[in-house]
Amino acid sequence: MEAKQISERLREKFNDEYTIKMFTNFIQEFEECFGNILPTEELICRINQNIFGNIKVVDKFNNEQLDGRFGDDGIVYLKKDAIKNEKYIKYLLFHEMLHAITSVRNEEGTEIMLGFSYIKNSYGIGLNEAMTEYLTQIRNERFKNKSEDLISDYRVVVEQMRRMINILGFEEVTKYYFYQPDKFKSFINSKGMNYEEIEASFRNLCAKDREVYNVGHGIMLDNNENYTVYRFSKTIFDNFSKAIGEINTLEEFEKKYTIFQTYTDGKIDCICTMLISYYRSIGEDIDKLLSKGIKFDAIKNVLNRLNIKIDELKSLYGVSKLFVQDKNQTAINLYEFYMKNPSLYFSIFSQNYAYIFEHFREMDVVPSDQLYDALRYPVIGALLKEQCEIDFSDVSYYKVEELKSKMHIYLFYTSDSQIYGYTAKGEKIKTAKDKDNNNVFEMKMNEHCTCRLIVHKDGGMNYSITSMEEFDLEDVKFEMSHYYSEKSDIEYWIQESERDEQIRFKMALKKIDDRIANRKGKNYGD
Repeated sequence: MEAKQISERLREKFNDEYTIKMFTNFIQEFEECFGNILPTEELICRINQNIFGNIKVVDKFNNEQLDGRFGDDGIVYLKKDAIKNEKYIKYLLFHEMLHAITSVRNEEGTEIMLGFSYIKNSYGIGLNEAMTEYLTQIRNERFKNKSEDLISDYRVVVEQMRRMINILGFEEVTKYYFYQPDKFKSFINSKGMNYEEIEASFRNLCAKDREVYNVGHGIMLDNNENYTVYRFSKTIFDNFSKAIGEINTLEEFEKKYTIFQTYTDGKIDCICTMLISYYRSIGEDIDKLLSKGIKFDAIKNVLNRLNIKIDELKSLYGVSKLFVQDKNQTAINLYEFYMKNPSLYFSIFSQNYAYIFEHFREMDVVPSDQLYDALRYPVIGALLKEQCEIDFSDVSYYKVEELKSKMHIYLFYTSDSQIYGYTAKGEKIKTAKDKDNNNVFEMKMNEHCTCRLIVHKDGGMNYSITSMEEFDLEDVKFEMSHYYSEKSDIEYWIQESERDEQIRFKMALKKIDDRIANRKGKNYGD
């Protein structure tokens, strides 16, 4: 349809020339990109039906990051400063107009859906924003406007939507987006995925491009965001893998990992936040192919085509095998790996905090200060290897650090009131009793100084320093952090949580008790 015809149709509803100009441009761009999905006549009807007035230009939004929005009042709002950049505003308006034409209202005129988003319970927002921006990026590519300033902070979810569409089919997904959004949930579930998990993951990864980039580059985030990013990235990957199905042939293998190895910007792709999990999946699929008699040379050729680094795959898949169902054995495996390869252990787990934490956790609540202490797992493993009756989940500990000398030790407390000391290198610290029956741990701070850490029966601590030469005690600064056992953590959350959450936590507590009971008499690490 010609621009003049479109403008005449729009003047039946709108009387602002800027609005008519911008809406006309949107219709022409949409017609070229998606006219085969939603005809121009239907598009114009939806604009006239769903948009209740001219574009409104505002100085700013309550959310200062926004440059535009389609309001629940049926009006398109644009930020005053943004409209100065015509190239950018056309991109922005395309995104907002997709929201507008997918708005669904009931007979009273109340908006009940916006694309995939259910307005009443604020559900579906993640998938809806991802799909809307995905289609907008197709528009950018068509008009050669693809650039860093023509994308919202949705790169991560757009990447995942691109993969979902490669799995489910473009025509299928766009059909639901434009015509049957309320049935998309059932469609997702019918493909072997869990809609609630998918939506929660997309929603929590929306506007998390910077966080995903940081996690993928080993940067610690505040409030354990590392774990949040990892958890939802892995949830998406697991659901997509279920939809793809079992891998039984080399062709199926290549098809699956072509989907995950194709991306616009790998630096902020979800895969970079979950490399151990990802390579574990690849390794398990390769093992399956090998068991079917497929030669590794043929698999290697596929890996090369997919740009999967074989050395990195072998290394991280090998590390993933250290994680077994029994947590005691996993901790012991990590200890043995750490003792053989301390630098490799740090290089791997300085970036993969979340993988190791995910394996050992018993509850959904993430303690605010434990995630980044990846060293505690192999050091606990040293304890468990020597004391096989102790359960990982029943060990509380103090981490004691002397900042200047970099002395770093762990004191482990067990339910039978025993205390064990280990260095950060996994070496057991000799302990003795003083005249008051307190535990005394003696360690070298350096070649000249020795520290005696005294743990009193009432739980208090103090230390004394002996030195072969003059030593300024003002330079000695200790930091002590107390970490409760998983069992104690769960007991605490049972007390603090609402009633409906208590059942879940009590089940986790019972699981710990059962695991401890079943371990009696077993011996690990030999």
